[in-house]
Amino acid sequence: MAILWPLHGYLGGTVQAIFILFSLLLSTSVLAATDLQLMSTNPVCNHEGKTSAWCTYDDLVAVATANGMVDKINAQIGLAQDSTKAHIYVAYFSFSNKLVFRKLCEKAKVGIPIDFFLDASYIDNSLAADLRNGVCSKEEKAVYEQTIAEGKPWPSLANVKFHFLGKMDTTVSPIIWRLHHNKFLIVDSGEGSDVKINFSSGNLSAFGTSLHFDHWVTATVPRTSNLFKTHMCVVQSMKVAIDPDQDGKDNDIDDPKLYRKNLDTCFADNKSLSVEDAIATEKIAPLFAPNPENLIAETLINEIRKVKTGETITGAIQHFTHSGIAKALIAACKKGVYVKMLMDDDIFTGESEVPGVTDFYNNALDKTCLNIRFMQTNGAAFQLMHNKFLMLGNNRVFAGAGHFTYSAMRDNYENFYLMDDAAIHQQYKNLFDSMWKVSISKDQITPVEPQSIEATE
Repeated sequence: MAILWPLHGYLGGTVQAIFILFSLLLSTSVLAATDLQLMSTNPVCNHEGKTSAWCTYDDLVAVATANGMVDKINAQIGLAQDSTKAHIYVAYFSFSNKLVFRKLCEKAKVGIPIDFFLDASYIDNSLAADLRNGVCSKEEKAVYEQTIAEGKPWPSLANVKFHFLGKMDTTVSPIIWRLHHNKFLIVDSGEGSDVKINFSSGNLSAFGTSLHFDHWVTATVPRTSNLFKTHMCVVQSMKVAIDPDQDGKDNDIDDPKLYRKNLDTCFADNKSLSVEDAIATEKIAPLFAPNPENLIAETLINEIRKVKTGETITGAIQHFTHSGIAKALIAACKKGVYVKMLMDDDIFTGESEVPGVTDFYNNALDKTCLNIRFMQTNGAAFQLMHNKFLMLGNNRVFAGAGHFTYSAMRDNYENFYLMDDAAIHQQYKNLFDSMWKVSISKDQITPVEPQSIEATE
């Protein structure tokens, strides 16, 4: 026994070492399989007396061509080839980009299943109707309209489904302000292939891919990844929220409580990873709203608190009215963290679609240790600085579809992400630095004549 015990201890240590090494290799292989790439619409225009950030309608085509966002999105859609295996999921607040529409319409006509999730305010979206009917071009639209005028039937595409979520009602107290504000595109080309998950601050609109300042991240992940499985839980839960009895007919109003209940159950069934475990294995942790427990804001606030003295927090935020996040940022800069942020000058020009941001800036952000500058945008052309991201310290980035508001982080349908990756952090830094160079101070903002600004989310 005196000989066997040391041998047993040696073998036990060896087995343990092999197990640890295997675990590290497995973690590394998963890590390497998660590829994150940043794309951005960063319009550059040339108008006398304006910064290069200020653009007009006439710049739209040139700016869209220069950033190539539509080509990149359509290339991802093009990966869906086999109608028996592939599936495309489209979730945005709005959908009005005709070039992306045509690509999706092509895929729909060859039988690729496509599920759309849009905000209820776009239930009369003309592109949605055309896509359901497989009407992809002006010529086909003319034939369709003639056929309907003659009273003849026109078959719709069974493989295309549209779901409309969200509700706004300002006639009740408290008011209901619940948007479907998710922004992601998933192209699953089938078994055995990696999945493309494209999440963004921007919509699939003409402005979202051109004149807006927006960012898009493409994550290439295995089908077995936590990122893909959690997004599938979101898709499933949105379907349940709008069609609780699963009879294939959506209700008029979605049920956000049912959505959250189903989502949490799906996460548990799929053994979804915690934030830190997801970061450790895949470099990215998804966070989804509605989230009445306020875990999204708490996660961000905790990340802000972790940033050490002498490090930096930098980012771009369009609508900011969350006092908890503001207090955390101010506490950070008071302890020696250098905080720089960009916002849209529409806070002060009279062009903002959310008036409350002006009061919040004046009462909670102005004259603090925060270093805030503004992007000069043209509200008359529906141009927005529409980014929502924060770089936290040297590696982490918090980004997604939602604004830094209570509604976004608790009530809306939203997708946020915490990332920990040097490469993606550097890409965000490059984007931020390019915007900061052409930003202006509050004193340089010139108010414009009050006008009616339509929501261009």
